[in-house]
Amino acid sequence: MMNALDANPVLAGPAGPFGVFFVVVLVLVLTGFVVVIVGIIRNSRRIRQSGHDPLTLQSDLAVRALNSDLLSPRRSTEERLAELQRLHRDGTITAEELAAARARILGGDPGR
Repeated sequence: MMNALDANPVLAGPAGPFGVFFVVVLVLVLTGFVVVIVGIIRNSRRIRQSGHDPLTLQSDLAVRALNSDLLSPRRSTEERLAELQRLHRDGTITAEELAAARARILGGDPGR
């Protein structure tokens, strides 16, 4: 005697190699989703613990990079010498350090 599941192959469930393959792929995809979600949650927690907003972190880093000395426009020789004079006047650098820095600037060293 045939029951309702045997009569309808769609209701009988996956059978054979295709069914096993389908289940394995489904499990792998679901596992991937879980791993990605757990990673996102862990990264967000770590970012929040360091005092940053995970939703604006990329923009914050871009602004910091753009405002850094590395990406800032090159200062003129006059500006660099004036900065050295200010540092020496404030006592931040010694006369010897001032002379060495002036020599580097006037000698054409590409430093900022």
